Amino acid sequence: MDYGFYMLHRTFYILLFISSSAFSAQCNLNSINTVDIKAEKHSVIRNKENEVQSIIESPPQRCASVQFTISGSGSRLISTIRESFTAVLFDGEEITAQSLKMKENQSDRISFGKRYKHEGFVCFGKQQVPISEIQCEL
Repeated sequence: MDYGFYMLHRTFYILLFISSSAFSAQCNLNSINTVDIKAEKHSVIRNKENEVQSIIESPPQRCASVQFTISGSGSRLISTIRESFTAVLFDGEEITAQSLKMKENQSDRISFGKRYKHEGFVCFGKQQVPISEIQCEL
């Protein structure tokens, strides 16, 4: 067997092993408490006589307080973890998190492994329909 081919073949398997272990992390949700933040804005509809006909409130911001662990080892940017959170609304629509604030984390990265339990506050935007389920998939 050609030595160059052998080294290329070996390098391919090493890269395959490294890439599969890098993506093998899983997000496990331990606790979820949904929170609806009432909107302070509203619209007023008036008739021709300038009388208030109706008041329409903006939909609430749909958020959740979450506690989670990430299996595997290493660290990730919080922005990539945020993109892992999705909410399923009661009407079946799936939406991705718009923000994730980590409790007691001053850096832009979080370490992961079973010994690291993380707490955060994740928001999914203003929605008329409430959240029925939250998922975290890396």
